Amino acid sequence: MGGMELFCLNIFKGGVAIDFQGETIRVPHRVADIVGLIKEYNCSEVKDVYKLYADIRKKAQDALDNPRTGQKQSTKDFYQNVLDNLYVAHDVMVVEPNEDNLIRNNQFNC
Repeated sequence: MGGMELFCLNIFKGGVAIDFQGETIRVPHRVADIVGLIKEYNCSEVKDVYKLYADIRKKAQDALDNPRTGQKQSTKDFYQNVLDNLYVAHDVMVVEPNEDNLIRNNQFNC
């Protein structure tokens, strides 16, 4: 395979590459947006957890209302769990879809 073919394959793979615990992984676009919101919050001197919560819920609702092509059921479940407040209930993760691993340890530092 030539370089252009590999480039095209990566484009059609979907998602966004992010750094997580020293590894580069691909996640859905809106999961990457949520990670960005958490990073921004962690780096901010003024911490408004209510704004963060509202912004994360807005991203999750948008993802459910306007799903991207090829969105997996585990990703839909993750967004629904955000809207159902599963991640704020006890400050402990209670479900295990793939996207949960990103949020579990909140290791999105500046």
